[in-house]
Amino acid sequence: MDFLIVSERVTDDPTEAMMIGRIRRYTSTFENSRPFLVIGGKAHDSQWRSIGPISRAHYGVVGRQGVPEFIAHLAYFASLIFVGAKLAKRKPSIQFVTHPYAHYTLGAIAVVLAKITGRKAIVRVGSSISELLTRSGIRYKIVYSILLGFERFAFEQADAIATGSPRPLEQQQYRTKCFYIPYFMEGKLEPNPHARRASNFVLFVGRLEPEKGISILMDAVKLLLERGREANFTIVGAGSLQGKLRDELESRGLQGHVKMTGYLTHSKVLRMMHRATLLVLPSLIDYNPNVVIEAAFSELPVVATYTGGIPYLIEHRRTGILVRPMDPHALANAIEELLLDSVLRKKIAFEARKSIARRFSPKRAKQATRKLTNYVFAPKTPSADLDS
Repeated sequence: MDFLIVSERVTDDPTEAMMIGRIRRYTSTFENSRPFLVIGGKAHDSQWRSIGPISRAHYGVVGRQGVPEFIAHLAYFASLIFVGAKLAKRKPSIQFVTHPYAHYTLGAIAVVLAKITGRKAIVRVGSSISELLTRSGIRYKIVYSILLGFERFAFEQADAIATGSPRPLEQQQYRTKCFYIPYFMEGKLEPNPHARRASNFVLFVGRLEPEKGISILMDAVKLLLERGREANFTIVGAGSLQGKLRDELESRGLQGHVKMTGYLTHSKVLRMMHRATLLVLPSLIDYNPNVVIEAAFSELPVVATYTGGIPYLIEHRRTGILVRPMDPHALANAIEELLLDSVLRKKIAFEARKSIARRFSPKRAKQATRKLTNYVFAPKTPSADLDS
């Protein structure tokens, strides 16, 4: 069974690598199926073709001087639909249309494309856009309100919803067609028995974007230093806040306590995880952060926030410590507790690895996807089991 997957443009090499890995894992859960990709922007064709044949949508109008951004993106989205429709016409074997992320834009496009070509539509979703409405400024609320309309359209018109987090299953109006597809790691991750963990090495891994809560982490670092608690913080990742964060470190006198590495390869990140004392994830919103799963397999304890899909990955004080988002005092307290309590760190690391290994595997993901496709092509009412 062939299917069509609509993907966003590529902005840089690290983002592209992340996107390709995410799409490869998602498409691999559809057994005995072949994906065809419609993508925009520049890309390394050989890497994308390792997933499936690709068709390119026109992205040139975006960023062009004198063209309003909203109009430019509408033109790009229309190009995705046009190219996808042509591909579907040439390939009658394509049975459904889906996408790897961004359900509020790509999901809506996938639904429109499925409708006009007579295919089924499977929308992939993490956290709802509605969760972001309470955590942004006025300008972002306007944007997110528009995206909320796209989200509702995608949810209502989709034949099924695939989610990497059980959170959307809580929305009763979509529960009967919503299927939890657990995330899994490519390859086998094991803790390094020869690695020597530092006693005060706190690691952050993620995109340097506002929703990752990096400014809250800086506030927590300042509080810990005021208490006389010495720790070495390393920030791994790149993003729009990279320059601003460097300036903030200097203005607040934190350069000697916080190191920024920029983007690192996956293998280097894993080596850091084997040496770190704990991982901190102060996200304002995060639907299914891969880094939590990687940390668990590396037996690295995690301090994270009660938001999005994180509470489904971490059980408070058993497989990690959870704090309220946007609360630097609570974040500082949790970091300090784990730095001081090696017994608790070891207990959490052991329990987290055991829990994640049981719940997140290729086998479980494929079983869940099989239920989804059976529902789409032979409709049945599924039991929305959060742990199935």
